[in-house]
Amino acid sequence: MLSRQPGTPRSTILANELPVLKRLLERASTPEEKRNALGIFLRTRLPDEPIPHDLDAVRRSLSHSPTGVGSLNSVFTHPEYFKLFELHGVGNDYISATLQKGLGTGLEKVPCAALDHGSGTRNCTRQGTQACANCRLVLYCSKECQRKHWRIHKEDCKDPIRDAGWKPSWLHDRRPPSFDSETGFDLNVQMPRLRVDPPSLPHGTGLWGNLPAYDILKLSTHELPPNSKSCSVLSAASSDLRNLIVTVNALPPDFPQTLSFILNDSNDLRIIRTIIIMLILTSVPDRITAADIALHVWYSAFLSKNYEQQTELAAVQMIYSIAENLKSGLGVFQKQVTMTVRLGGHLDHHLLEDVLPSHMGSTYGADVVHADIERVRVSPFNADPLHRRYCQLEPAHRQAAHHFRKTGVLLPFGAATAHFDRPNRFMLSPTGKWIEDDLADPLLGWPIEDVMEAGKAHGVQRADVYGALYFYLMDQLRTFIDRLHTLKIQFFIFKSTPSEFVERRRSGALSVPWSINPGTCFNRIDVGKLGDVIPGGWARVASEWGTMLLPVSDALVGMAVSWADGQGEAGKEARPSGEVVRMLTAKLMQEGKIPKPSRERSIEDILSVISAYKSSFTAMYDTSPAFIKYLDANYMELALRQNGLRINPARTIIPLRIGARADAPPDALPDFPDAESWYLNVNLVGRTWTERSLEIRRLPMVASMQAPEPKAVEKSQAAIAGPSTEARID
Repeated sequence: MLSRQPGTPRSTILANELPVLKRLLERASTPEEKRNALGIFLRTRLPDEPIPHDLDAVRRSLSHSPTGVGSLNSVFTHPEYFKLFELHGVGNDYISATLQKGLGTGLEKVPCAALDHGSGTRNCTRQGTQACANCRLVLYCSKECQRKHWRIHKEDCKDPIRDAGWKPSWLHDRRPPSFDSETGFDLNVQMPRLRVDPPSLPHGTGLWGNLPAYDILKLSTHELPPNSKSCSVLSAASSDLRNLIVTVNALPPDFPQTLSFILNDSNDLRIIRTIIIMLILTSVPDRITAADIALHVWYSAFLSKNYEQQTELAAVQMIYSIAENLKSGLGVFQKQVTMTVRLGGHLDHHLLEDVLPSHMGSTYGADVVHADIERVRVSPFNADPLHRRYCQLEPAHRQAAHHFRKTGVLLPFGAATAHFDRPNRFMLSPTGKWIEDDLADPLLGWPIEDVMEAGKAHGVQRADVYGALYFYLMDQLRTFIDRLHTLKIQFFIFKSTPSEFVERRRSGALSVPWSINPGTCFNRIDVGKLGDVIPGGWARVASEWGTMLLPVSDALVGMAVSWADGQGEAGKEARPSGEVVRMLTAKLMQEGKIPKPSRERSIEDILSVISAYKSSFTAMYDTSPAFIKYLDANYMELALRQNGLRINPARTIIPLRIGARADAPPDALPDFPDAESWYLNVNLVGRTWTERSLEIRRLPMVASMQAPEPKAVEKSQAAIAGPSTEARID
């Protein structure tokens, strides 16, 4: 009988029940018996207890407890329970395993789209093998299941968004598109005079990323120095896991060196999500379930109840680690997450006291999120920018994209989503608002042709592109989990702006306990789009970060994205205009890559939609002369010379342009071997195609170097330094 009466304070119940748990654990002789005893105790002796949301209460209690854990109202933070867990070796890992009952698993094949008759909200338990002949978006295990599901499926199957005669909103209303003034397309001029001007495509907040992930080590072409025992990679301005996962997965399972990944970021929510995803991947015993939870925390606006609980548990594990490391400094966390992997870092006061509690303690419901997604992602009032993307897509892909935007859940088209009824609080604002860009699309962050191949291998129809992405990510995450149990890796995550990190390294503030000393250098430095957003641009990136490279087997890699949006000479020449547009128009129409006038489509209709295809023009245009002018105008050559650096002319880690061959010359265009490759990359994903990579290396040490003139140095340093304030990297 429980030692409590109705209304008994939780702290009293915990105090009264403590001797019971002591006896249970003392009687158990093996770790498995102790784990089972703890599970029985939590389920039968204590009232239901949510994982704590009030981080402030936890932190206030820390100063009063010598153990660093203090709240007396929770079994998860009570100091006496904490001591007992430590004494018997049933700490966080055992608590985590105990609470993982009934989590469910992810998908390995496309499920039958019919709903299970028992639950009414879950899919039929059999695999889908027969596609709907009309939409090709869902699969069934039998004709019987298809017949029973038709009452539900017919709404999707007959959705007008998939009609062959579908028209974008502005063409349907017979008006110019709302973005027409941005594009420079004039409906009153003849097609040969069209000019392709900068698009207003989103750059996003960085939670999903909008550049394809890449392997930054590329050891197939960049061997490490002989006899090296370790390898270090620094991410200067992002804790996003995409490049890290692709890099680790590309390594052989028996890679002998110790890897160190240092992730610096000023985006609070991205840091929190990264830590939570890492803890989920390393704490949930079943790798399929672990990958599925991590995938939805990353890309879905809603979670199931069990997945929400597991996400909260990971957040509490992070709090535990911070509490256990108070002697190393406030905000320091270190945790051995597998036998071979250690996760650590340093988080600031704002993240711990403001951002994390505001997300963990939020109380909004799924209805709030659904309403905001409807307003932002699929509202007819925001139709023009969205339809600019849709009019480039095949009908089935248009519907697949719209379905993902409406549901907010990344799953195959026919997978049930009714049980995803809890907001993903780490992908939304503290009030339940959508905070990623309106047009954000996870397809932008991964190599689309690899995505489609993964989908095909798992039985996904070509029409279900987000189903293909689901299985691609599941494959990547499961491989990553395997590597986390075999490779020796350290992950260090720091909350600071890029300039703050540079200064902390220079001052020695990162020496203890991270061993990042003023002279510490790295094998690879990934700066992402940093040069686009900081004062001083890419020249400043070279000066501040290029000097941190090791002199052998080194590379700093970045991607210039917004350089072509400028108003200077380089910006004007970054996209085709005049006679070049005329020639490209004829070529693109002849090859069927953009629409052309026909009996069904008038010249006016074509002119009205062709502005949506402007990235097609840029994909066939050499941007290298304009990019060289851009770098020259921003003192890049001088910055390189001053710091003993060089730009590697043949990009060997990532191509000069997205889609180009790795060994292609500077003037090479993206390489699309067939019509399918063109469609997937240019139409389906929809990039600007002005992106250009930078690969910077250290020059070999020489006895003497010609010193630049003092006036030139002074002018360059002033330009590189820029204003004293620094933009945050989001």
